[in-house]
This record gives sequence, structure tokens and C-alpha cells, in this order.
Amino acid sequence: MSSQSVRARIAVVGCGNIAPAYMKTLRELGWIDIAAFVDGLPGRAQSFAQRHGGVAATLDEVLADPTVDVVLNLTPAHVHATVTNQIIAAGKSVFSEKPLASTFAEGRSIVDAAAARNVGLGCAPDTFLGAGLQAARAAIDKGMIGEPIAVNAFMLGFGPEWWHPNPEIFYGEGAGPLFDMGPYYFTAFTTLLGPAKSIFASAKVGVVDRVIHAKGRVGDVVHATAPTHVASVVDFVSGVTGTLVTSFDV
Repeated sequence: MSSQSVRARIAVVGCGNIAPAYMKTLRELGWIDIAAFVDGLPGRAQSFAQRHGGVAATLDEVLADPTVDVVLNLTPAHVHATVTNQIIAAGKSVFSEKPLASTFAEGRSIVDAAAARNVGLGCAPDTFLGAGLQAARAAIDKGMIGEPIAVNAFMLGFGPEWWHPNPEIFYGEGAGPLFDMGPYYFTAFTTLLGPAKSIFASAKVGVVDRVIHAKGRVGDVVHATAPTHVASVVDFVSGVTGTLVTSFDV
């Protein structure tokens, strides 16, 4: 895609903690124009518009705007599916932060809806396009390591309450370490080794009450309802066995 042949106007829905990272990259892409910002907190969309161009708007205004080609969905995880379905229903392409949805059924319905409306659908992460995983994929494809037998990955930490200003979103519906960080690992697994045929897992809430240490919130307590420790075993169509442990309890 070149700046001479194609341009895209995008709207950003959700101006929270991850939005600045997206804006840094988007502003470096000469073929993308920022049309609008949408956010539930008063003033935050306006602040982003002042810094990055475009205007502050409502979601309804963005969906009704015929000049908006793509909507970037950076809302909290538990509303990803709802917002993405609204975007698709309006006939616009969408790229969503991970996870695509909180349940398999929701995710499947989103994929089907995008196909039915003939709109583009993308979802983070795109880390599989990076040099490390592409080099690993090339090594496997060339037979440099022989036949893969197993894959293992671990994401172990003590949760975003140590750094995130609003860690509540990581401990409720559609959240926890598996939904937050698992997409990186499962994307790597399937990129390198192909589709999975089955998955088994055990999950629990380890530490229920989480004390916030982030600036401005020190001492506040978050009550976790989403699983904070998940151990998974994946069987791949290729015969490879995978293990993934994601935890906010370490």
C-alpha cells in the first residue's frame, strides 16, 4: 500500500493508556489521516484531537460519517465485542485491541458479521510480524530445527496494579492475564505451528484483593473476579503439544 495510491481516514474509539502508543505509529504512516477521537471520559477525546489532529466526536457521529474508512477500537476489553459489532453494522472496517471478544461465540459472530458485510477485520497483536517470530517461522519452514514436538510459554507477574492508573479493567469481565497477555502467545503458537484442535485449562483467582501502587491511586484496592492464574495445554493439528501459563499471582 503506497501513499500515492491509497489513503485511509480512521477514527479512534477509546483514548486510554494504550492509545498514545498507537498514535505514535499512526502518525508515522503517511497514508493514514486521523478523522476523529471518541472517548467516554469528558475532555479526553478533545485532548487527543488537539495533540494529533482530527476532532472529538461521539461513536454515533463516527459511524454515520461516510468519510471514515476504518475505526480503531481501543475500548476496555469487556466492551470490545459490542463496539466492534456496532462498527461492522455501520459498514466500516475495524481493527480491535486484543482480545477480539470475551467468548468464543462472540468472536465467531464478529468474524461472520464482517464477512457478511464485506468489511475488513483485524485484531491485535501484530507481533508475529516482528523479526524474531518471522525468523523462527523461517527456521521451522526450512527444517532447520527438525520436526517441532512441543512449545512452551510463560507470562508470570504480579499484575498491572503496579503501574496502570486504572487496573480495574484487568480484573473484571473479559480480562485477567489470559485475555490480556495470552493473545500474544497464542498468536505466536498458531503462526509458527498452525491451528489448534483442542485446548484444556485450569483457572483460579489467586490473589483476590489487589492493592494499587500506581501514582495517584496508591493504597486503593481492586477486587479481582476474573481468573488471575491460568494453566493451559494445547494440542495442535500438527501433533505438537503446547503449554501456556499466564499469571498475575507471581
